[in-house]
Amino acid sequence: MLQKIRADPSLAAKRLLDGARSRAKRFGVPFALKATDIRIPELCPVLGVPFAIGTRRSLDASPTLDRVVPSRGYVPGNVVVVSMKANRMKSNATADELLRVGLFYKKLVESWQ
Repeated sequence: MLQKIRADPSLAAKRLLDGARSRAKRFGVPFALKATDIRIPELCPVLGVPFAIGTRRSLDASPTLDRVVPSRGYVPGNVVVVSMKANRMKSNATADELLRVGLFYKKLVESWQ
């Protein structure tokens, strides 16, 4: 499956689009995306890992569509493709909360050295 998606990036964009449409309906948030609105880079912009596609389930490195501001929904300018792991880590945290978590653990680990 990975080779097919690399050969045809529009296939991966369509999969992300179909999933987003379904979640928008389930969560009651706006949806106004087209496949051309979804750009899948070679690497996750958060973690820097190459994207990979699982055949039966999502992988940590699978591309996912993240709503930057969840309440704004799936609309152009409010989505970014990141890895499943990065998206899970963000979950429903704000940027400030994520930064605070990262700084806490960085200081904690540095104190052990």
